[in-house]
Amino acid sequence: MTETTYETLILDRVEKKASMIEQVLSGLSIIEGSILKKKGQGKTSMERVFKTRIDFNSVEYTVLLDAYKVSSEEVVLYADLDTSYDLSLDTIRFTADNKAFIEAVKNLYIEVNNGDLPEPAVKEVVQEALFRVQEKIQVHFDDKLAIKMAG
Repeated sequence: MTETTYETLILDRVEKKASMIEQVLSGLSIIEGSILKKKGQGKTSMERVFKTRIDFNSVEYTVLLDAYKVSSEEVVLYADLDTSYDLSLDTIRFTADNKAFIEAVKNLYIEVNNGDLPEPAVKEVVQEALFRVQEKIQVHFDDKLAIKMAG
């Protein structure tokens, strides 16, 4: 394989990965979200949960993400979508929705990949897409808190 062919292959893969990530982000919208205290925590605990209803390709999911209240103006996401939520309000339901959403993302990638990328690259794209979804959720809550503080 010549260097030019190899470079073209790498560029094609980078473009394919970017396109696949964009497909997830374009199919995702945040319906609503709330910040909840974790069950079983003391009154002074700063542990929180981002409860977020999302629509992904016309299917609704409620996902829970662990967060930490830094101040009255800032609550920071610190857990991944695939982390287990032992202290969640409804562990079975929300863990199931988190898993169902992750599976929907993985299945989309398997479908759109069409064998173009090797399996390790697809796993990498799935992880990047889930990270970008988490970023989108964090921005949603940042905006929500900023509006609350301004009002």
